[in-house]
Amino acid sequence: MKPVVVYTRPEAWTKLNSDVLDLVYCPPARVLRLRNGYLAGDSMGTVFTADAMKNLRYVIETRKPDIFLFWTHFGEFKPAALSKLRSISPRTVFVHGCGNQVLNKRGRDWYIERIMKLVDVQLTNTTEPSRIKKFSKCVPNVFTLHDSAFDPGAYKLSKREPEYDCFFGGGDSVCKKKPTGRFPESVNRHDFIMRLSERRSLLLCGGGKWKEHGIKYRLGHPNTFTYFRQMQRARIVVGYNHLLFRHYYTKRTVLGGASGRLLVTKYIPGMEKHFTNHRDIVWFKSNDEGLELIDHYLAARNELENIAARQRKRFEQLHSWEARLRRFEELVPVLMRCRRKKGKKK
Repeated sequence: MKPVVVYTRPEAWTKLNSDVLDLVYCPPARVLRLRNGYLAGDSMGTVFTADAMKNLRYVIETRKPDIFLFWTHFGEFKPAALSKLRSISPRTVFVHGCGNQVLNKRGRDWYIERIMKLVDVQLTNTTEPSRIKKFSKCVPNVFTLHDSAFDPGAYKLSKREPEYDCFFGGGDSVCKKKPTGRFPESVNRHDFIMRLSERRSLLLCGGGKWKEHGIKYRLGHPNTFTYFRQMQRARIVVGYNHLLFRHYYTKRTVLGGASGRLLVTKYIPGMEKHFTNHRDIVWFKSNDEGLELIDHYLAARNELENIAARQRKRFEQLHSWEARLRRFEELVPVLMRCRRKKGKKK
């Protein structure tokens, strides 16, 4: 018999077949929304409604799944609700997925910390050994399964001519009066985007301190699909992580690579394992190099478009939801061995 997996996202897996898993989808709501009420698209942080929680309890109780794969959710999805689910099906392996890398003062992720005694396995979106070690102090079993991906059938290429030279999505924590930031790359990223905005038309989507620095184009945080469409309004999507972790592919990286626009990104450690620079992506290691590359590719339009086309195909191979499912299928035999022993507490 196939292992039974009850999961709360992604919806895209309902369109796919698995030869090795019996997949059961239990969405957080009929219409997925974030806590601010905005439509969420396929995203973490969606709100579980009371009806959806009732359905989830029923499915867990009747199917007694081998694995319950869930992500960070809010609303009715509270630690007490998770504890109830565990009591309903104590032999189920509870697997939590999260892409957050912002740790609190105790060196823990607060999404994980509040439920760590109820979780058997933690999934994260980096292979960085130092981060996996930190997460292992909360949840003993930690594996890499990136939380961001896309459905090629829904996230299609745009036929519209770009309106802007560049797009960047991300917040800013650098104050105008005090040029320090919250993260290791905050100041470098801030300086890069400010210099870019002075020389190129820039569509920026992000919160924080950008407004006080006078960035001309600014949007709030839209849902995942709208974010993708905003990227397509520019010829180049800029990637620049606050944290330089190994294989740290965030939503900006994944959607930028899938957008059909050229992704020019600050080098992500280890990315040469998956990509070839100037063939199916473009990366830079210094701000000066990044600005020069953007100038070069905006002038070399055919070269830009050829790389962007290969890039889309490469991201379909590596970062589609089908690719995530196949990776999860490979993990399942290992996850099954992470089941709690009866009577043993974490």
